[in-house]
Amino acid sequence: AAAPPAEEGGGRRRRREPTELASGAAGVRAWHLGVGSFARPKASALVLLRTPAAAGTARRVVLSSLAAELLDDTLGTALAAAPDAGAGWSVGVHPGGLVFQASGYSQRVQGLALELPKALASLELDEERFSLHRELLLKALRNRREERPLWQAQYELSFAMSRPTVHYEHALAFAADDGACSLAALRSHLDELRAAGFVEALVHGNALEGEARTFSEEWAGALG
Repeated sequence: AAAPPAEEGGGRRRRREPTELASGAAGVRAWHLGVGSFARPKASALVLLRTPAAAGTARRVVLSSLAAELLDDTLGTALAAAPDAGAGWSVGVHPGGLVFQASGYSQRVQGLALELPKALASLELDEERFSLHRELLLKALRNRREERPLWQAQYELSFAMSRPTVHYEHALAFAADDGACSLAALRSHLDELRAAGFVEALVHGNALEGEARTFSEEWAGALG
């Protein structure tokens, strides 16, 4: 086998690992991974709001997906100018909870990232937007039936062997149930997500360890 590439001077490249930082805030774990040398002033902040309420059952998966879509919809208006300022953001559902990310020029990333938990804490739900996103989710789940059966089986098996998973048919059955998949159910579920209280954050790029620690604690505090 070929030898691994070497740095100038004959040394081998060393894989850099994030440093876990001590935090004085309960329910917060923070990591920092610097650039190691001067580079473009860019950074990213990745936060996992860890909670079992986000996944594991069809109800949790569907309601978490709807909550993430409605939050994304709200942020799309509130943070519409972010790309023009050299920053971007995303919200998603993970088997371990809700995932939030902000990236771009380092002087803007942390401020942008802190807008995400604030938006989650103050998210207002209304029947019209809920109905729209529920219908879009139902359409996406129904489209899964049209995909190739072999591909579906391989996809489901690969996930089932590596992590807890919910079959799309079960998700579709819940999402199509008017009594179960309701605005009231989503409001209740959103309260569960907000109450998670455990935050794991990684700040990578042009940021100091102290900034990463402070950011992680402020992010948790912004949930209220």
